[in-house]
Amino acid sequence: MQRAIKLFVLGLVFFFHLYGLCFSEDAKIVINARSIKRLPSLNLVIAKGGVEIRYKGVRLTADEVRLNVKTKDLIAVGNVTIWEKDSYMKCDRLEFNLDTKQGIAYRARGYFSPYYYFKGEKIKRLSDSVYNIYKGEVTTCESCEGKEPDWKFKGRRIIINTRSFTRVYGASGWIKKIPVIYAPYLLIPVRKERKTGFLIPKVGYKSGLGTFVQVPFYWAISESQDATFWATPYSDGSLKVAAEYRQKFSKDEFLYTRGNYLEEKSKKSNRWSFKLDAFKRLPYETELTAKADITSTTKYKKEFSEDFESYTKRFNDSYLLLVRRFANARFSVLGRFKDDLEYGYEQRTDRIPEVNFDFYSTRVKHTPFYIEGKAQFLKYRDKNDTEGYDYKVSRIDLFPKILLPFEPRPWFSITPKYGLRYTAWSKHLDRKSGMDPGWISRTIYTFETYVKGPLLYKNFTLLGRKLRHDVIPEVRYLYIPDERKDQEDIYRFDDVDVMDPVNKVTYSITNRFFTLGEHPREVMKIRLEQSWDILRDRRSLPKKFSDIMFEVDLNPAPNFSLQSRVYQGVYGEGVTRWNVSTFFSKPLLKGELIPSMRLTYYYVKGTQERFIRYEPALRFKNVSVRLSYKRDLYYDYWVDRSWFVRIEKKCWSIDIGYRSVDNRYNGARNDKMITFLITLRGIGSFGKR
Repeated sequence: MQRAIKLFVLGLVFFFHLYGLCFSEDAKIVINARSIKRLPSLNLVIAKGGVEIRYKGVRLTADEVRLNVKTKDLIAVGNVTIWEKDSYMKCDRLEFNLDTKQGIAYRARGYFSPYYYFKGEKIKRLSDSVYNIYKGEVTTCESCEGKEPDWKFKGRRIIINTRSFTRVYGASGWIKKIPVIYAPYLLIPVRKERKTGFLIPKVGYKSGLGTFVQVPFYWAISESQDATFWATPYSDGSLKVAAEYRQKFSKDEFLYTRGNYLEEKSKKSNRWSFKLDAFKRLPYETELTAKADITSTTKYKKEFSEDFESYTKRFNDSYLLLVRRFANARFSVLGRFKDDLEYGYEQRTDRIPEVNFDFYSTRVKHTPFYIEGKAQFLKYRDKNDTEGYDYKVSRIDLFPKILLPFEPRPWFSITPKYGLRYTAWSKHLDRKSGMDPGWISRTIYTFETYVKGPLLYKNFTLLGRKLRHDVIPEVRYLYIPDERKDQEDIYRFDDVDVMDPVNKVTYSITNRFFTLGEHPREVMKIRLEQSWDILRDRRSLPKKFSDIMFEVDLNPAPNFSLQSRVYQGVYGEGVTRWNVSTFFSKPLLKGELIPSMRLTYYYVKGTQERFIRYEPALRFKNVSVRLSYKRDLYYDYWVDRSWFVRIEKKCWSIDIGYRSVDNRYNGARNDKMITFLITLRGIGSFGKR
């Protein structure tokens, strides 16, 4: 037994000597190697053959290591690799201190999170986050051994701070083995957190102003606030400055503002615009929403904005809305003004203030009756410089309703409503002098009925899929008496002011198809609707029946959809209105090639509104091509033509685009925009989007 114990102990000694497990109690260094030689008088450990050292989160491997266990200085040679967290560095020779984590690596290359790769003849590690590289390069592209990355920056000296920036002295930018740019100094952001400083400049071209260089400055105010400032000089001598402020209060609460000022040298004019968008929850179930969209001139947005939405926008719309919600009611205060953007039609409308109280359908205790309604106080202004008028009126509107729902069966219901509407105005219309002071009022009753059912459904199987078909017939009846004689002195600001007589029945039938199973969804909806105007019928007026509305919403598969709404005249007019939008895509070559097409068509008979938009697109592997053409079919010209190409790789992307906008019928000058943007992962973007 004693002999067996001795043999076991000798075996352990041999094992530790062979694989070199050596512990220093005060330093807690772990060493593995095939051979370890200790020199206690020199505090030196020499490890050879598959050396591995672990110490305070640092792991080092090499062919040979000399370690001073007292000072923690080491020299490692041969296939040296050092890891720490998500970063690593490989080199031929390493002089390193395990405590300070400082050292020098020769002929080294490495990686630090999240995706930065570096290489150099000599690399000084000054701390766990700062590297000083001599005759080196940096990139975010991963490349195999012996192959060049897609792009890189070289420099005679590179200082990398993984918590802020990389500074490159004597910098040159390379695509594979081809140099494309040189700069004496380059500052590259590598910090994942936001940091105050200048961003990468952008260059581009703007028709009417020429080429430009945009220099942005970013200000990280706090974790929830930041701002960006731009200065953009143009080649014709014009200058544009802009500022943007952002604040995040919570997941869906925010504040966003942006303003710009343009000094246009060719026209010797100064123009500006301001935008604001905000949402904030307040105590007592109250919400505040604000939006501002203001420009110095009506045509400034169309001529100088960088987004297409502004070219098609007719009004600047600004408002401030305060909402207080209750269990069965909603109280709101609104201040709003809109000004016209169309050429030669200067109009402005204000609603300051507009106070609303909406009372939702609520049962009257134990009776079968329900009540609902709304009340409003509005102070409005309607100003039109072209027509030469400026009307300011206050209005009070009260509209309570009483309901008596009746549901004899779960699949059939009837809901009649009786309403009484009282409206008063502070001024009335005088055909000679315009508006005269003096309150006038009007009282009108309304009656409406809503019938739903009988509801029908059927489950069936089609092409192996279980489906459900719902049929929903609906009838709505609305009656408003003819009180137009009492409304002749009322100025019409909106539909509340002059209520036209109504005696109309609207009937519709809706077919809805759903898939059945774990994830049911609607695959098709077909709806037919028409109205019978009893008032016109009794007065023997033409067109007592409205156009038939035919609506289709088709979504049979994720790669195909169709939405169409057609109005068909019943007196020989044909199609009077048609709006259709469809999208189709078909993955080919195992999903590597994806062509798609989106088509939108809008038509109103007897007007100038007839447009069609084609949006074909193609994606092949990492290349995307998208085109967009909008044509005015009435005037027969292209309103908007654009194309965009995007080449995207793991560590970089290139965006090239062109847009031409024809403003011949809205007074603004035509515009052309060229976009060119290079984005390097983890570095930033160069060019102009």
